[in-house]
Amino acid sequence: LVKPDGSMGYTWAHYIPDWMDGQVQGFFVLVSDITDLKRSEAALRENRRFLQDLIEHNGTLIFAKDKENKYLLINQMYEKLTGHSREQVLGHTDFEIYSEKQAEIFVKNDKSVMESMQTQHYEELLGAHYFLTTKFPLFTEDGHVNGVCGISTDITAQKELQKKMEWLANTDMLTSLANRRHFHELAAIEISRA
Repeated sequence: LVKPDGSMGYTWAHYIPDWMDGQVQGFFVLVSDITDLKRSEAALRENRRFLQDLIEHNGTLIFAKDKENKYLLINQMYEKLTGHSREQVLGHTDFEIYSEKQAEIFVKNDKSVMESMQTQHYEELLGAHYFLTTKFPLFTEDGHVNGVCGISTDITAQKELQKKMEWLANTDMLTSLANRRHFHELAAIEISRA
């Protein structure tokens, strides 16, 4: 409705019949101004849409799990980089999706985050991809941990570059053998071991 000041508003009207001798003689109307409530609902919808776009369309892999290690949320980058669809992941645990060895690593890291109630960072290998993962606990309204959320950045290219730089630093370019500096490092290790 249009308010007296010309602004738009919303009301909630509740019509109550006025019964007399088994017949409706009229009705009572209870009207409440719900303009602020409608504006709050619109703002909440806008915030939810913004967060969904942020989760779905950024360049990182995002996921959330409950305390039982069941996936609650994944984004499209998760699907793209892991090759697992939402149908294969949501409601399932790491042990149902990945190898036992890989699942054990993920669950161990998740448990550490939930027990410490602190944000933690990990380098994780998944298939042929290296990820730098930030995991943080999810809390209930009363402050109890009820899950974990993760944001993973694909660092495979950086890891490959790092390996190449290490090879170049430790290898003689002419012979492709360990260079003198690398030889001395390895010799020192072996001498101390002996």
